[in-house]
Amino acid sequence: MSQKSILNDKFIELRQLAEKIVLASPSGDMGIRSTQKIDSLLHELQVHQIELEIQNEELRKSELELAKARDDYSVLYDYAPVGYITLSPLGIIRGANLTASNMLGKDRAELVGDKVAHHIHHDDRDLIYIHCNAVLASDTMKRCEVRFSGEGGDYFFSRLESIALRDNENRSLQILTTISNIDQLVQSENSLIESEERFRVLSESATDGIISIDYNGIITYWNKMAERIFKFSSVEALGKPISIIIPARYKNKHLLAIKRANETGKMNHKLGEVLLFVGKCKDGCEVPLEITLASWSVGGEITFTSFIRDVSERRRIEKRLRQSQKLEAVGTLSGGVAHDFNNILGIIAGNAELLSMKESYVNEEIKSILKASQRGADLVRQLLTIGRRSQTSNELFDPKPIVNEVLRLMRSTLPSTIEFKTSIDVQGHKVLMSSSHLYQVLVNICTNAGQAMGEDGGEFEFIMKPVEILADSASTLSVAPGNFLQIMVRDTGPGISPKIQERMFEPFYTTKEQGKGTGLGLAVAHSIIEECGGAIEVDSQVGKGAEFKVFFPSIKDDKKPQNVADEIASIQKGNGRVLFVDDEPSLVDVAVKMLKALGYEPVGFSDSKKALDYFLKEADSYVAVVTDQVMPGMTGNIMARKILDVRPDIPIFLCTGFSEKISDKSAAEFGFQSVFMKPVSLSELSQALKKSISQVKSVKQKS
Repeated sequence: MSQKSILNDKFIELRQLAEKIVLASPSGDMGIRSTQKIDSLLHELQVHQIELEIQNEELRKSELELAKARDDYSVLYDYAPVGYITLSPLGIIRGANLTASNMLGKDRAELVGDKVAHHIHHDDRDLIYIHCNAVLASDTMKRCEVRFSGEGGDYFFSRLESIALRDNENRSLQILTTISNIDQLVQSENSLIESEERFRVLSESATDGIISIDYNGIITYWNKMAERIFKFSSVEALGKPISIIIPARYKNKHLLAIKRANETGKMNHKLGEVLLFVGKCKDGCEVPLEITLASWSVGGEITFTSFIRDVSERRRIEKRLRQSQKLEAVGTLSGGVAHDFNNILGIIAGNAELLSMKESYVNEEIKSILKASQRGADLVRQLLTIGRRSQTSNELFDPKPIVNEVLRLMRSTLPSTIEFKTSIDVQGHKVLMSSSHLYQVLVNICTNAGQAMGEDGGEFEFIMKPVEILADSASTLSVAPGNFLQIMVRDTGPGISPKIQERMFEPFYTTKEQGKGTGLGLAVAHSIIEECGGAIEVDSQVGKGAEFKVFFPSIKDDKKPQNVADEIASIQKGNGRVLFVDDEPSLVDVAVKMLKALGYEPVGFSDSKKALDYFLKEADSYVAVVTDQVMPGMTGNIMARKILDVRPDIPIFLCTGFSEKISDKSAAEFGFQSVFMKPVSLSELSQALKKSISQVKSVKQKS
């Protein structure tokens, strides 16, 4: 019971007591009234009066405080940072604060009595109905996000938080709802989503691997290129320690680096510094890498990100470049010695052939001389081939006959303990190159495979088939995309170590015993293959044999190939005056004797200027000219031009050991009938002279 109620009851009790005292006395007889009781009653009435006054003052204060609290609540309610609305169970707005009114761009009078759904985007109206029903069915707060129509009709994203207000019988009377404008939050989230998507697209399409790890060295990010480099999928890599891609010999060093970075907050390397590293793939293979590191700290924990580039292809290109530079150096050297060496061989071979013409039969000594001369000439040609300085003409031909010839040769020369497996299917493809070069490549590679197995025997497999090399593979092989004939030669020999593989195509590099190999075979093959636009690959492991794959550019040609029989040139004699010019006097002497033996009247000079002057005196008396190219005073092509100015009909032959300036095409432009590579054989020279001189005579007779 309140103090006010108690005082009122006391006041009523005193008033009733006073009335009894007055009524108990005779009318007008106040003297007999008890003075003591009256005084007591008056005192109590005075006390009660004071208490009532105090209570009234307290009541006035309470009313003032209550009014102030109501004003404060109204201000807080109207100016709250979120909108407040009260809804009926049917979704009718019963009340709204000023913030909600401003949010929705409507006066409170317009809002009250209207359905809340009328102020929500039509695509979200089902959400508000579902939300209200969920609130009415629950005693807990419910949330949802909808788009409200704001001032000017623009929609904004909002978050609703609602709870049901119930009576004593648990009946829902109304729904109390707060409205929070989350437009900027949604925009920030959308920007974040766009940023994340942009990062995902950029990182997933990056040509470098991108890997992130936490401070414990656990992988937290792994992009597509990282999958391609290391062969681990992102599912396999995420959550695993970074040590799965680090070779065992580097793991301790790597762990120490992570520990130091966590302790000091700094990396050992500068931001953006490119590091050379070796990574380990899923299959255990190692891959050379370039790595750029970055790090940042979040909540005191360091995250590391590595940008990783596979430099395997670059290393292969650099290796090929070094190989080309070595071959170029050998080519320069071979070009320097080829001219003089071929002159010497020409003298030896020429004298041997002259001896053979004088004797009734060719004895073994002469045969040995000619054979040795031919081997020397072949060696020079190989050296020039390595340096890409050989003068050969390319032709489009079916490689199958040459392949069959090489395989027959291999079967007859290799030990019978070697088992042959062959598959040849060119499907109408032809190659554009020198047929002799193809023969040389096949012999070198097949011989290398056979010798690797030796007398112990093994399995020799030869497969030739057409393949199409697409852009990705073409880049790896350093060839142009297109059609190729692939030749695979596999043996079951001891295999080739990585160290030897690095040098196996170098000129003069050999692992064979002294006297059993020159070290030129694979170097020559490599040079020929690259010169014709092809490629060669080697796959070998020690103890598991070796596999060579050669790719020659091919052209599909369904025409029936012509059968060309090898012809053995025969010596054909002639007559007439022939000028022979070479700066090597000994070679001039031999050539003069050879031409005389063929029936001609030779005139020899070792000085090109004197030879030209002598020729011009009696130009019409000559039937042919044979000249060297590289000569002091005047080169062969300049002398040929001057001769043709006087005798445009005379056949001129170039006989050279080596010249960078002269090819088959340029020789014809200079006016040369044909080109002989030193040392020239007697039969080759006799045939060319006879044919050209006869053609000139035939033209003169017709005219």
